Parts: sequence; C-alpha cells; structure tokens
Amino acid sequence: PLPRQHSQPPHRATRLDTLPRSRPPRVLIAGGRSILPKRLLFAARLGYNARMKCSPSQQKITETMAPGVFSQGGFLGTDDRPLSEVVDSDRSTLAQLGVSPRAIADGLLAILELAVAASGAPVAAVGGQTATLREAMGRIPSPYGDGVFPKGEVEVTRPDDTTWRFTPLSIHLIREHGFFQGRGSRYRLEPGQAMRDLDLTEKGDEQG
Repeated sequence: PLPRQHSQPPHRATRLDTLPRSRPPRVLIAGGRSILPKRLLFAARLGYNARMKCSPSQQKITETMAPGVFSQGGFLGTDDRPLSEVVDSDRSTLAQLGVSPRAIADGLLAILELAVAASGAPVAAVGGQTATLREAMGRIPSPYGDGVFPKGEVEVTRPDDTTWRFTPLSIHLIREHGFFQGRGSRYRLEPGQAMRDLDLTEKGDEQG
C-alpha cells in the first residue's frame, strides 16, 4: 500500500484587523531609525490607536491628514490620539478659558491681512509682535473636503524672539472645525498660547 499522505492545512493570510490591538505592530529599526516611510508609520498608529474609536467619516478624514497626502508633514504631527479626541480636548481648553474657536480664527485673520498688505515685509502685529508672509505657489485642500486654500504661511515673532506660524488653511480648520492640528505638527497652535498671542480676553468672546 502507498504511504499515507499528511495533508497540510491551507495557508491563511493574517489580516491587520485580526491582530491583537493591545499594542502596535513592531517596527524594524535600522541605525536607530525606523525604516518604514512616514505614511506607513502613521497608518500603523491609526490602525491600532484610533481606528476603532473613529466613525468611518472621521477615519477617512484622519487618513487624509497623514504625511505626504495633502501636505508633506501632515496635520497630526506625532499626536497618536484619535481626531475626535484632539478636537474635543482643545474645545474643552477654550471653554475653560472662555474663548471661542471663532475668536481665535478672527485674530489670525487680522494678522494675515496685515502680512498680505505688507507684501512679505515684516509688519507690526498685536502684542508687540512682528508678522511676515512667506508666500508659496499652489493651493492645498482641506482634509475635511470643504475647500481649497492658498499655500504659504505667516511667521509671527514674539517680543522674546520666539516664533509661531499659521496658514490660511489653519484659520479655516480652527473656525469651521475647531481643529488646531496635532501635537508636533508644524502649524499646531496651543489654544491657551494662541489666546495670549492674539491678546484675547475671556469676557465678551462668543462661544462656539
């Protein structure tokens, strides 16, 4: 008689969404640095830290915020919190301060208009600061899918020579979505610091 053949179980591909979610996947390191591109690292963080906490629409928006999609550095920086948590945390901070996202956006718009009128030359801004427009060609879409905005940035220098930056898109994201971008992003604005930089007071600011 012929020897018995031992059948092999069929190979089953392991899907990312079936892996345990207690910790993110291990990343190969070469010379102390990750060998995965930024977009893949972002996707790994998104899959394990935020995916199950976001609605499908929020997940799609978060994916467009990844580095290299709409902007080279992305919109969330090193922040691995779900998008909803980023927004809710900043809204809570503003509520405690008694300042609305609209008030912050209006203050940024006033500085932008001064910088545009100065055509790239430094111009005096609120609080003894100096604002300078850094122009760039092209336009950038909102990750929320509700507009396209000029590229370029405004660099603002405080009296102590520290700087902060924002863009026309930053104004829209704050006004319409209460989104100040993630920690570590180039254009992240901390709500409390923004209130001080814009010389806003708590009383009289409209909530919302």
